[in-house]
Parts: sequence; structure tokens; C-alpha cells
Amino acid sequence: YKLVVVPDGNSVPDRLLDFLASNVVVLKQESTSEEFWYRDLQPYHHFIPFKRDVSNLIDVIRSSLKNESLLRHVAQASTLYVLEHLNSDSMKCYLVHLLHAYAQV
Repeated sequence: YKLVVVPDGNSVPDRLLDFLASNVVVLKQESTSEEFWYRDLQPYHHFIPFKRDVSNLIDVIRSSLKNESLLRHVAQASTLYVLEHLNSDSMKCYLVHLLHAYAQV
């Protein structure tokens, strides 16, 4: 696939991480819900955003498909980000720090 649309559901999309690592371009819905690592993601670098009300989704798909260099860049950057920052060692480290901070409370 060239593009994968990842809409929000009742919470954050739990498969977003898998899609970002799959070397395809993720079209991500604008959202108020987020995981701890969402703040590191940059629009048009790690994903392509579309409006929360989905009103521009068709236009975003059409314009994205016309820009092969953007598609290659986003697919590579998102996969690289996941491999470098969200691998199992990094996730374990985050959980240890989180639990340690929580224990202080």
C-alpha cells in the first residue's frame, strides 16, 4: 500500500505504531488524544494529517498520491523513527522511568 488512513476511534489508534513502522505513508486524523511519543511526530515528515471532521480526506489522498517524493520521504522517516525511538529497549526504558516517577508519588 502507498497510503494507510488511521482514524481515531474511542481512543488513540493502537495500530498506529505498526503502520508507522511498515514503510507506508500514514494519513493520521488530527486528534486531542495522544500517546507519549506523539509529540515527536512531525506532520509531512512522519505522517500526513487530515482534519478531525474528515472533510479534507479525499483532497489529502489525491494530493499525496501526486507527490511521489513526499511519499518516499514520509514512509522512510516514519519507519526510521519507530526503529530508532520506539524499539523494545526504548519502550522498556520509558516504562522503568514512568514507574519510578509514579512510585515517587
